[in-house]
Amino acid sequence: MIRVVLGDDNLRQRRMLRQHLEQSGDIVVVGEAGTHEAVQLLARNRRPHVVLTDVLLAGKPGLATIRALTAPQPTRAVSVMVLTSHRNHARAIDALDCGAMAFLTRPINNADLASFVRAAAAGQVLLSATVTTAIRAELVARGAMLWGDRDPITDLLTTTELSVVALLCSGLTTNEAIAEQHHVSVNTVRSQLQRCLRKTGLSDRTQLALWGVRHGLGQPSRPTPPLSPDLLVLPDSG
Repeated sequence: MIRVVLGDDNLRQRRMLRQHLEQSGDIVVVGEAGTHEAVQLLARNRRPHVVLTDVLLAGKPGLATIRALTAPQPTRAVSVMVLTSHRNHARAIDALDCGAMAFLTRPINNADLASFVRAAAAGQVLLSATVTTAIRAELVARGAMLWGDRDPITDLLTTTELSVVALLCSGLTTNEAIAEQHHVSVNTVRSQLQRCLRKTGLSDRTQLALWGVRHGLGQPSRPTPPLSPDLLVLPDSG
């Protein structure tokens, strides 16, 4: 069962979220609250897999709740999903910077809510379409500020390694699938991915796929794969 804590200062909204989630059969709401302090307490004591919260809660300003929830934990990490009525691109970027796994804007299709929670619990990043364009532009801009006139991809990765990352970003998530497309052995793909991780300082292939998008794979000068298979862009419901 996926354990969820709800954070929203609107009691009616919390009740509706609980109802829709618990109808799924594999999700249980282990607590709900409307203040920053109460959500933190529930997250510590109830050990949820996911905290689904509004970006603003009573008791603390701004993004303090997200920062506190995503701080290193002595037990297991929690995935934080933001569900808000505020379609503010800067706020979405700030929430992701603070460690949120999802930024969803209302109105949202309640029939899909359980699927979104499952995805976040599995480590996928989810974004509403209303904020995706601005976030992509921000990531490209940050890459430009960080690297200046240098090309962060070709500075770090060879052409062969770049092609492996591009395949990873396109949705080929297994070594076997990448090897077949790349016409090399599985062991070669494994070695290439390990080199890419070592050179970029990342720990897993999900981070590597996001790194590819963040540092230029989405620019017109290169083949543009879809966003990482672990980064889901949700259709706009509004």
